[in-house]
Amino acid sequence: MAPVFALYAAWSVYLRSAGRVGAAVLGTPSINDWREPLQQKMSSALGSQLSFERIEASWRGLHPSIEFSGVELRPEEMPDASLHIPLLRLKLSWSSLTARTFHFKHIEIEGLSLPVRRDEQARLHLGEIELSPAAAFADNQPVLNESEFVHWLVQQPKVSIRDATLIWEDQLRAKKPVALDKIQLSLTSTPRRYHVELHSQDDRAEQAGLLLIADFERSVSSPLNLDQAQGRVYVRAAGNGTALWNSWLPVPDDWSFYLEQAALWLDIEQGRIEALRFDTLATDVALSAGEQVITARRLDASIQGPWSSIDHWVRGEDLADTELSLDAYVEGLRLGAEPIWQHGLEVARAALSASWAGGVLQLSKAAIETADFSLTTRGTWTESADSDLGELSLHGELNALHLAHLYRYFPVLIDEDVTDWLEHSLVKGQLEQGAFVLSGDLSAFPFNAEPEKGYFYVGGNIRNASVDYLPAEAGEVSWPPVSGANGYLYLERAGLYADFDQGQIEIDPARPVQASRIKVSIPDMESEATLVIQAQTAALASDYLALMTRSPLGGLLNHSLDEAKAQGRWQVPLQLTVPLHNPNAISLQGHIAMSESTLQLFPDFPLITKLSGQLEFDETGVGSDDLKGEWLGQAITLRDKLAIGEKGLSIEGTLDVAQLKSYVQQELLERFSGTAAFLVNMRIADEGQLLIDSFSTLEGLALSLPEPFIKTAAQQWPLKLAWMPAANGNDYRLMMKLGETLQAEFIQDRASAASGFHTGAITTKDELRLPEEGLRVDLRYPRLDLDDWYALISSLRSRQDRDQGSGWPSLTSLRLQSEQSLMLGLPFSQLTVTAQRPAYKRWRVDLSSTEVAGSIQWAVDANGDIDGLLDAHLQRLVLWEPALESEIKKHEPAEDAEDLFDGDLQLPELAIRIDHLRVAGLSLGSSTLSVIALRIKTAGCLIPCIWMLRAFAWKDAEHGV
Repeated sequence: MAPVFALYAAWSVYLRSAGRVGAAVLGTPSINDWREPLQQKMSSALGSQLSFERIEASWRGLHPSIEFSGVELRPEEMPDASLHIPLLRLKLSWSSLTARTFHFKHIEIEGLSLPVRRDEQARLHLGEIELSPAAAFADNQPVLNESEFVHWLVQQPKVSIRDATLIWEDQLRAKKPVALDKIQLSLTSTPRRYHVELHSQDDRAEQAGLLLIADFERSVSSPLNLDQAQGRVYVRAAGNGTALWNSWLPVPDDWSFYLEQAALWLDIEQGRIEALRFDTLATDVALSAGEQVITARRLDASIQGPWSSIDHWVRGEDLADTELSLDAYVEGLRLGAEPIWQHGLEVARAALSASWAGGVLQLSKAAIETADFSLTTRGTWTESADSDLGELSLHGELNALHLAHLYRYFPVLIDEDVTDWLEHSLVKGQLEQGAFVLSGDLSAFPFNAEPEKGYFYVGGNIRNASVDYLPAEAGEVSWPPVSGANGYLYLERAGLYADFDQGQIEIDPARPVQASRIKVSIPDMESEATLVIQAQTAALASDYLALMTRSPLGGLLNHSLDEAKAQGRWQVPLQLTVPLHNPNAISLQGHIAMSESTLQLFPDFPLITKLSGQLEFDETGVGSDDLKGEWLGQAITLRDKLAIGEKGLSIEGTLDVAQLKSYVQQELLERFSGTAAFLVNMRIADEGQLLIDSFSTLEGLALSLPEPFIKTAAQQWPLKLAWMPAANGNDYRLMMKLGETLQAEFIQDRASAASGFHTGAITTKDELRLPEEGLRVDLRYPRLDLDDWYALISSLRSRQDRDQGSGWPSLTSLRLQSEQSLMLGLPFSQLTVTAQRPAYKRWRVDLSSTEVAGSIQWAVDANGDIDGLLDAHLQRLVLWEPALESEIKKHEPAEDAEDLFDGDLQLPELAIRIDHLRVAGLSLGSSTLSVIALRIKTAGCLIPCIWMLRAFAWKDAEHGV
């Protein structure tokens, strides 16, 4: 009591004398004279050993003040610990006069450095002074330690700490120290409450820095009982102030973020933290959960609940008996591709509101918005003793899903072939008004193998979808895509399904085929997924045949039907099955329903009309059991299958010669009459080439061609035709056999621009030899009427025909053999005619018979006309033997025989040498004949030359030469 009273008396005298003349002049008492008793009394009041370097006193207003500099404070319970206070200013309260200790109106501290440390045992220290026991924040132990210093400090009416520095060091988590400057702290005590406010800037309006506000109830009967403390603490950090939170929060080392702002509310009861709420706003967030990398541009999160629940959650302990609630909002969220997703997921915005209680996570709302869809869902997650991942039940709504980007949202458990197909095949379309269901044991997701454990479903309406169901590689022809499809698409368990009410198949984009009831499915997307497409289509037949050139179908049929044409309207239901791990192993099934349709298999091929029935097809070929129609006015039937390994598609019918007038020249058609049954077989070789065989006995067909091809309708002349690949692979060959002797073969180069045959051979021999170019003919018959054949051929081949080309190879080699022949109106026995071209543009004809032997040679120009001298050398020539006169009369030429030359016959320059000439039984020896200035304009082949000789001999005979 005496030191306090003396202090006030000394201050009173000191300040009055200082105001007049000065303490030193008047000799009034100095504050330093009371240094030692003040130090003792203050140490006793604070419960700590107090020392200072300097002391000053002042009196402003009603209350005197004392100022200490260089203060060291050592708690009695920890004599080795100390707290350094640069400046301590105390404003005394008049209640100190009646009390037996110091009472202060206001305590001010400046320049204080507060090193706060958490040691490895979780104990908190202010400098070297321990503030809390090791279990302060564990097992719900009291937060505050009731030291005498704290007991004394909180009883003061007002305590202010200015321009302090807070240094936080977390040794428990081995974090580097974090320092906050310009800390301002005020403690206000009233009979019923304690109020603490701390901020790190002078301007409290700023949202940067650190702010702490605490309110505690105060009992009047017990001024300080921290074990019974009740109140609330609010802490907010923003800007630089978040460095403290970054150090305090239990964040893994591989996480990074910038904490824009954080706020913490603590509810304290009975000296313990009962409830906590933590709000945070972070940017540039990067964290990991296991191997899953997560980044976000912005994260707003709020978690709240009892302190025991938060503590269990932070420590990773059992949460069965805890209660928590979480609200979060995130922007620019990205989940890395591995290990869960095949592609990194990007979410524009997401919001979450959830609560946890009794082992159940209640998701009241989760909303996700990406560039491709929006999803809102709600549900629960429950711990399960039977599942490591627990059981989830979610229901929600999905909208505005872009099909082209659906592949981005599949986990790695889905076959990569599936996501690759989704990426390249779902070209266009949007899912709207969709539903989302996920319910069951998450360890069995997507529940395809164990459907009893759960259900997964995402589906909705689809509009304007485009599906390129089998994309082609660069440079390849693709199967026609589906476009403009409207319907419903859904994922169910591990399957993907789409039902389109209508759509278009773009065989030709200018004229798409209309399709209905299109079904697309991948029943199992987890392994070796298979795509199945079904559709009902209807369109013009010509639109379907575009598949031959606009899809791989033409290649499957070796392009043999690329030039086919059709008329009518077809209905084509089909199914396409594609193993996505091996798209080349496709399976195709369907049929073409025809009614009164028209089909032309090849150009210039007679139309098949009135086709009715079904033409079945698959990936290997086409076939039918009941397809009927008409060809050349007669009924035909198509049976069996055109495919590799099958016996082929058979076309059975009857040929009516009278119906060939549009395809055969009239001069030749007049030589045929009647009908004949035929059988055509079309098959595909193991190498994929198209083979065509045709057979007919020709019974019922009469022929009146020149000898030896004269046939009655009752006779059977078996005719076989075959169309097949040649040996070199690029060429095709046409083979023919008539009866047992005559055979022919012609070769066509399918790769060249020319559509005709470039080589061929006709023979009656067993061995058929093809020349490199042109036509080789080698025939032997008992009787040949060469005059009649020449007349027929001349009528069929006009000069215009030769100019345009016939499509058949030009003659390059000829040999005719006959026991009895008619040539130039004369009979010849044992005749052999050989014609060949030994040199380019030059011909040589050799004649050998009982009547004539020799050779004829000439050159031809670019048009095939004789160019220059026609040179004939005959070893013998016998004319008009009496024994042959009757034969000559029978074959006397008509008056207009010169018509054989189309009125265009002229004699070329001619030279004939005859070694032995015999006329009318008279031997005339040798003879030479020359003709000058007369040309035969069309004598480009053997027979016109022989006719020239005949006409010349007759003219000489008439003049008696």
